[in-house]
Amino acid sequence: MDTIGEAQVTQFFSNALQDEIQKKWGHNAIFLFGNFAGKQDKKFADFFAGTRSKNILIEFKESKRNLKDELRKPLRESLCFTLNDEIATLSRKCHFAAWREKNVKGDVNISINIIPYIDEVCKQFGDLPGLVKNLLMKDYPTFHEKFIEKFLLDEVGVSYTEFKDYINHLSEIANFKDRDNFKAVLYSRDNNTQKLRGTQFSNLNQALELINLNPPI
Repeated sequence: MDTIGEAQVTQFFSNALQDEIQKKWGHNAIFLFGNFAGKQDKKFADFFAGTRSKNILIEFKESKRNLKDELRKPLRESLCFTLNDEIATLSRKCHFAAWREKNVKGDVNISINIIPYIDEVCKQFGDLPGLVKNLLMKDYPTFHEKFIEKFLLDEVGVSYTEFKDYINHLSEIANFKDRDNFKAVLYSRDNNTQKLRGTQFSNLNQALELINLNPPI
């Protein structure tokens, strides 16, 4: 498979999701995005997206075989071995692994497969809690078009309260003192100039306050 780089895979999905958001809610759609790097990448994932009701994290890879790289991350091993029923259920709803599918001959279009993170990564560590080992989510993996459709229908993702619980769990694993620290951007349309505006936020409570200041999407 010709490589294009993990960043290109992430960017393609981000563009595809933004396009579908604006198709559904129009030019003035409001949404939250984060393309993470550094500490945020290590602690959370590569990519975050949120609407007024649902939130997701996605770890992107160039190909499925690159998911083995996750096994070298101490924080991911800690996540897998500290799962209980509650956290595993939350994780399956909002934390995903994704990779670019190998093209069939003659097809040059990008297709991305997506699956709950713990179902694909945690099983590779060996002996794990029974819930992780024995309960694979139905209808996964799925291609990005179907995943985006389910996300915008509120069938994928979790509420802000649930998402904060999961983010706090990831922060605890990382021994991160400021558990509320979660930096991303809220996108909206300026009422006066009609230009796209990006408003930074540093924690999920602030994000919720910001999105509530804007008209519903």
